[in-house]
Amino acid sequence: MNTIAIETSSTIGSVACVANGRVMYEQHFRRGLLHGRDLMVELDHCIAEVEWKRSDIELIAVSVGPGSYTGLRVGVAAAKALSYALRVDVAAVCSLDVIAENGPRTADHVAVVLDARRDQVYGASYSNVGFSFFREEGPLLASPEEFAASLPRPAYLLGDALRRYESVFDRRGFEMLPEAAWRPRAMKLGLLGEKAYLVGEKTDPATLLPIYLRLPEAEEKWQRAHGGGADS
Repeated sequence: MNTIAIETSSTIGSVACVANGRVMYEQHFRRGLLHGRDLMVELDHCIAEVEWKRSDIELIAVSVGPGSYTGLRVGVAAAKALSYALRVDVAAVCSLDVIAENGPRTADHVAVVLDARRDQVYGASYSNVGFSFFREEGPLLASPEEFAASLPRPAYLLGDALRRYESVFDRRGFEMLPEAAWRPRAMKLGLLGEKAYLVGEKTDPATLLPIYLRLPEAEEKWQRAHGGGADS
């Protein structure tokens, strides 16, 4: 199976080509949330590097959040458009699952915690099942303290919220992994997408949406100003 992976949930996006559980090529974008400008250029470069044509693509794996609102919109829109144009299926993957794949394979428990701003985090916790991470809880939106209290110990932690909330997670039983492990990678996304698809998990592009968990701040302010309730 020839799979392209689109990862735009973080400040540095990436794309990859994966075939039958093997990473063929991965290309990273420049830093700075320029996903709308870089995505299709880098994707075409990636496909050219492995000597595929667009007609060779059989599956699109896309990271659907939670994460950057703008980045997720760009990635999901691209996946939908390509799915319709190429008439291929889509496998939607939680962005936190992609980051969890950077955890050590010897770990019993791994947790991903991202800075959601407004004194909240996006989080998910995972158990190691036969050297593969299975999501036990999340993705969820919580205060850093609430999420830390919910985690099993010992656990390895990954994610950019550790930079801002280090004091909350600097507790006995937690080991914070280095920043190099915090970024989602398109190659890991592609492998997860293939696995999901092979067990029957695919997403109708017509209903494909990002996982936001919360409205953007501007929308929340608009709803409050106009008498509406904000989703949480």
